[in-house]
Amino acid sequence: MSNGVNARLGIDVGASRVKAVLAWPDGTVEPLTFNGVPWVDVVSGIDGSQSGLDRGDGQPGAAAFPLRVLAGRALDDGGPPLDVVEGVAAPLRVVVQEATRVAGGLPELVTVVVSAAWGPQRRTALRGVLHRAGLGQPSLVEAPVAVAWHLVSGGVDVAEGSCLLVCDFGTGFEASVLRRKGMSFEVLAAVESWEAGGAALDTALAQHLAAAAAEAGAEPSPALPISQARTAKEGLSTARSVLVGLGGGAPAMVLGVDRLREVSGPATDAAVDAVRRTLAGAEVPAEQLAWVVCVGGGARLPVVAKPLADALGVQPLMVAEADLAAVYGAVQAAASEPGSAVVPAGRSWVRLADSAGVVLPALLSVGLFAQFMAGTQRYGPRQSITPGMVLAHWGGLAVASVMAVLAAAAGVLLSTATRHDSAAGGRLVHRLLGAALGAGAVGGLVVAAVYATIAASYFDMPAGGFLRWSVLAVVPVVVAMVVLAGVMVWRPDPPGGSWFAWVRFPVSSVLLVGVGEMLIGYDVSGAPQLLRPLGWQLDQWFPTSGMQVISAIGRIGAACVGAGIGLLLVRRVWHRTLAAVPLAALAAATVALRTTGLIAAGFVIAAAGWWLWQALYVVLYPVFLGRTSTYAGGPADSQETPAVSGVGRTGSA
Repeated sequence: MSNGVNARLGIDVGASRVKAVLAWPDGTVEPLTFNGVPWVDVVSGIDGSQSGLDRGDGQPGAAAFPLRVLAGRALDDGGPPLDVVEGVAAPLRVVVQEATRVAGGLPELVTVVVSAAWGPQRRTALRGVLHRAGLGQPSLVEAPVAVAWHLVSGGVDVAEGSCLLVCDFGTGFEASVLRRKGMSFEVLAAVESWEAGGAALDTALAQHLAAAAAEAGAEPSPALPISQARTAKEGLSTARSVLVGLGGGAPAMVLGVDRLREVSGPATDAAVDAVRRTLAGAEVPAEQLAWVVCVGGGARLPVVAKPLADALGVQPLMVAEADLAAVYGAVQAAASEPGSAVVPAGRSWVRLADSAGVVLPALLSVGLFAQFMAGTQRYGPRQSITPGMVLAHWGGLAVASVMAVLAAAAGVLLSTATRHDSAAGGRLVHRLLGAALGAGAVGGLVVAAVYATIAASYFDMPAGGFLRWSVLAVVPVVVAMVVLAGVMVWRPDPPGGSWFAWVRFPVSSVLLVGVGEMLIGYDVSGAPQLLRPLGWQLDQWFPTSGMQVISAIGRIGAACVGAGIGLLLVRRVWHRTLAAVPLAALAAATVALRTTGLIAAGFVIAAAGWWLWQALYVVLYPVFLGRTSTYAGGPADSQETPAVSGVGRTGSA
């Protein structure tokens, strides 16, 4: 994809539902919603009369879903017929429309999840569907690989050479064994089984509930699928019972775990058989598995972990957002491709933005400090025991020091990234970036101290006042940067796959605040003389009374600073407008000779808050995404164990 919006779109083309998420450059990932739910239905669900098991192509044991029909007909001579292709493309067009509406255009990078068991012919057929839906030629990522990247992004430590078993209880069931190789994952074996997936579980549950409805004297009617079942307590995988609607006016039924395990026994036995065949095909014994992970809507049932644990001797992990794990991993895998984890390859505008993050604050810092030195007036004799006094634009010195810290941090980060290959170093390079951020922040603090030393020496004044407005002013920003650096070292996997995007300070805010402080500084001190024509012209257009010290050029500068602060508070374009305009107006209306330093202090606080929020979000975003501890065992010894960085460890019953 090219010439698209600066965002990543991940799509999971499931057999019964299509799910999609958007990843923004700042690392934020949000699922797309359609009529209030995070998916597009492809089929209506279980059919009570046919039990949802008639695929429609003469092959028993699989559901009548367009994607399954596409998989079966992709092997025909000439490929799948047009009506089959259109059946899969139709819900994808809905995704394209919603993604275009939310992002303001089709994202430039689209990644689609594909079954690991699909061969070249089926993948070619899927690419034709994606092109017909308006997605062009997106990248394909195998579902278990996407899940693995989702785990890594959540903080799970998957070491080099270690193996994972991913059990996907989607509409069908797929077991896959992967091995980590550097910055990628290799699928060693994959086995599909439609006797073990969510459709099989739904069918078994529907048949049981139909019999229960008949005993209750109610008319047989479709039951809710597993994905819509409710629980007697929070968390389906931790539940002792499942509440399922019978429909047809019959009251809801509460199924205990023992009864549910009996009903789902054939499906879970088929899943265990598929897992054993996958391990045999991969030639990996169960004791060599580092992780066993359950994903998909069916994995939310409190009966899937025990059979796997009994068969493998390994406790499975239950991903909290099991049905969205693969689609989240699609955008996280795209961000983790070689060359993209630090400085995305082939993105010249990204390199330009990173370079601007170094050059622009550096130039503004030097310019503001030069203006401070040129515009400061000293009163009193030099070389005297009687201290003199200075009249200066102290806010300009504070902002010059903050700009020095921003430039130093960005420069050290960029230098570290260009000297180390993220694809080869992985998490080690990410930790080096964290150390670089902290070192750059401290380097900027040293520059601020140098500013104070130069000013105190030049004006022959005690250094206390200069240190107060240079070093002390930037301490909150430096502390927040060091906190984020510590988080990067502690948790080296970035939320959106790129630390560079995550720590890139908004250049627009830097420009507005730097220019605004320059204008305020001219209005206060009269330096530099180059701004005199602009000041004179603005005075002609907006004359001020004789009692006002701050003229039009100073108020415009205050408005720029206020707008720059507003850009730091929110991310969305419309939200930024709502925040920047009132703050600009407030700063322009209230600025006075004695409040110019207060306006600069507002920028310091906003900048420190921006860095601190970046750190807190990395620590807390698993909580925001609802990644809580889960347990998939039975009622006898049900207990919750601590979550493992985005997933919950499950126990056996």
